[in-house]
Amino acid sequence: MRKYIFYISILIGVIACKNKNTDTPVSHNIMGKEGGVKKELSNPEHNNKQAKFSAELIKLNEQATLLINKRNETSYQEAIKLLDKAIRLDTTYYMAYSNKAVILTRLGKYNEAINIYRHLVTNIKPDYPEAFTMLGMLYDKIGEKSTAKEYYKKAVQKYSDRISKKEEVMDMINRAHLNYILDKEKGLNEIDSLIKVYPKNDELPMYKEYMFLDYNHQKALDDL
Repeated sequence: MRKYIFYISILIGVIACKNKNTDTPVSHNIMGKEGGVKKELSNPEHNNKQAKFSAELIKLNEQATLLINKRNETSYQEAIKLLDKAIRLDTTYYMAYSNKAVILTRLGKYNEAINIYRHLVTNIKPDYPEAFTMLGMLYDKIGEKSTAKEYYKKAVQKYSDRISKKEEVMDMINRAHLNYILDKEKGLNEIDSLIKVYPKNDELPMYKEYMFLDYNHQKALDDL
């Protein structure tokens, strides 16, 4: 049996910055059988979103990202200090909140991560489907299935809102994946429709394999 799984969102793939002028797109890590990254993909919707933030904020986030990637508790704590500094400098800098929530999730502090994501979508960035998705995953993780379902639905709507303004294939794939979590048949129909609409996109069948046919939702929750 195939056991590949897909990790959704920025929020699992850490948001970093390539340099002081650009914003690294949200990363989506497709994991292989042994848990290694098979391919890292990006959402172009997030290009250049850091332009309005200062170089100091971007640098703090970049430094925190390097620490997060070391994947040990000492580095996580140092990264939190940098992210907290960024938040103090600019309370609207949503990437610092997102990356702090990533750390708390990895440390098993799910309720604290939930609180950050809820603050993020309520007070800072209400049009952020990736954060709504992570709220769904975290509530799913702690066993609050009905609340998780509501957040998955909200994430679908936020993706729809974004797509209505600018059609990005990655956003449509993520929306289809969320619909798959809610209703497998609906999600599969949606990804099959995308494959038909974009026949020259040779990555769509790969997405279908990893995010739908081989996706194990419980494994994804276990690996948060």
